[in-house]
Amino acid sequence: MEPVTLTTTVVPLAAEGDSGGSFLVSPNLGLMIWTLLVFGITMYVLSKVAFPRIQEALDKRANLIRDSIDEAEKTRNEANEILKEYRGRLKEAREQADDIVARARKTAETTTADAEGDRLAGVGYPRVGDALRGLGYRDQQVRHESSAPLLVAFGDCAADVDR
Repeated sequence: MEPVTLTTTVVPLAAEGDSGGSFLVSPNLGLMIWTLLVFGITMYVLSKVAFPRIQEALDKRANLIRDSIDEAEKTRNEANEILKEYRGRLKEAREQADDIVARARKTAETTTADAEGDRLAGVGYPRVGDALRGLGYRDQQVRHESSAPLLVAFGDCAADVDR
């Protein structure tokens, strides 16, 4: 037996065809009817079985995306409200801090002026130390009588903050 090659097999098949073309290219009424009938049955089955499931999955996905967008907008609005509240509180805190600093400066200036007046008048800091001792401070608590005016100034500021 002789080996069969591709050229010996294909050439005789091409020579056997009477019409000179492929059966897929030549229009045949019977083949067209069967093709249309199978196509119609396939479309009917797909429309009853597959397409509703696909549409249901697409609707679920669209609803999920819509809900996610709504939730994101809600979260963004809440974040904007919290940011506004934070900025308001921050502004209020800065105003309070500026007020406290201004009162501390004023108290420090007043205390400095009083101390300068006492120094020029010859009155020393023991007067302030005596006042602190009278309020219940012990000698070890008042270590440096030169810092006593600052303690009084900061005490006034602390009392104002508590109000």
